[in-house]
Amino acid sequence: MRDPLRRLTLRIGIVVYVCGLLLTLLIGPDTVPQHVGSSGEVNAWASKSSHVLVMMGLGAFLLLVTVGSKALVSRVDASWINLPDRAAHAYWTAPDNRPTFNRRMRADIDFLMGITFVFVAIISTTVALTAQRTESAGPFGITSVIAVSIYLAAMIGYCVFLAVGGRYAVPDDSSGA
Repeated sequence: MRDPLRRLTLRIGIVVYVCGLLLTLLIGPDTVPQHVGSSGEVNAWASKSSHVLVMMGLGAFLLLVTVGSKALVSRVDASWINLPDRAAHAYWTAPDNRPTFNRRMRADIDFLMGITFVFVAIISTTVALTAQRTESAGPFGITSVIAVSIYLAAMIGYCVFLAVGGRYAVPDDSSGA
């Protein structure tokens, strides 16, 4: 996957998140579950507008974390950077290669946060639209299990790829990345 596609993932994630909020606002019931317990029982309800406001706040927080993380990458001291081996650390933290490292890290943050936005949108929209005013979350249970499983597989898989894949390996020619 190229860096522009990784950056596009964040934009797609934000669009999906906003669409989920709009869908909830337009066709969601007047009261939506605000908290679902581990057994699948709804133990807190909120108005639709309250739910959308909370989710807007969460989206703003996620965006702030994204922007802050990307800004921090280029400012953090090289001793704080953890790479799989010493050769990679020496290569990527060298002054000539640090701009490329920073660009790659920002693209990776975009990708990880993009799939996080999609995950939160799916969970929030599903619980808001499928749960009825009963004690259970209805069909939300299986949807959440599937969404959490896919999200965790994607996050773990991508992190393993970053740790053992070739993304941050020292290039063979060592002339650039």
